[in-house]
Amino acid sequence: MIFKLLTGRDEEEIATMQERRRKAMPDIVVENVITSRLENSIISIDGITDRNKMNAFIRSMPAYDSRSLRNYMSEIEPGIDMNGRLSCVKCGVESPVPLPLGASFFWP
Repeated sequence: MIFKLLTGRDEEEIATMQERRRKAMPDIVVENVITSRLENSIISIDGITDRNKMNAFIRSMPAYDSRSLRNYMSEIEPGIDMNGRLSCVKCGVESPVPLPLGASFFWP
């Protein structure tokens, strides 16, 4: 399986499509956001690139496999670690602490 990580633009397109479906068919349950994200992420499955075949596979994918794939994608997705390490001067224990990065950080 070949997949790509979603960009900000991809996320916006998914949200826009979900909203359009919701407005066009208010009485029908809108398809799952997780499924939409996978459909937009997966490029090829065992060399198959036909979008209809891949979407059919994704919709029938076992929940365990879907979850494992989403967890893996989440693990490799780049991001910013917003935690710092704080050492206690008395006991020497180190603990992770969240970095308070808000507007007050830049303009106290």
